[in-house]
Amino acid sequence: MKPRIGLFFGSFNPIHRSHVTVAMALQQWAQLDHVRLVLTPHSPNKSKDDLLEDQERLTMVEAALAGMDNLKVERIELTLPQPNYTIDTVRALMDREPDCDFVLLMGADNLLGFAQWKQSEDILKCLPLLVYPRPHYPLPDDSPWHNHPRVTLVPGKAMERSSSNIREALKSGASIQGEVHDTVADMLHNKGHYTQE
Repeated sequence: MKPRIGLFFGSFNPIHRSHVTVAMALQQWAQLDHVRLVLTPHSPNKSKDDLLEDQERLTMVEAALAGMDNLKVERIELTLPQPNYTIDTVRALMDREPDCDFVLLMGADNLLGFAQWKQSEDILKCLPLLVYPRPHYPLPDDSPWHNHPRVTLVPGKAMERSSSNIREALKSGASIQGEVHDTVADMLHNKGHYTQE
């Protein structure tokens, strides 16, 4: 039986506790062998403002996942041509590991714009989607995703934290205690990340 592996894409700028909580919950809910957090150098759909260097974010992701057997960091996008498009990464992973079945993990906020992604229908042909709830991003009742055979809406509590809120807290000098893992918090504070204009 092929291993089933979840792919959780993100810039993780920075990684926070909800990233890890959601990845663990989806891994258990879908009985995936493990989930890979796919570090994206730069999403084509997002600004580069406040984006830390790849290595800085990679180090924080590795620190946040330390000791977790079911969660791993995936570096493949660091080696692919940029900008990184999900369809290209998925195909590269399928070519590299043909004996694995991949599942794409996505927040409801991303699903709302998914139809505009590069070759979105081809993504769905390659692998199914598991979608977790995000606050303020309800799926409209008439959304075609409700009954799509390749899209599963996972019940559960919406992920409240966001990396942008953590960046804003650091800029303003507010506490981020409990929002990120202790080792990540130490890295952020020691290097003054996101505090510089």
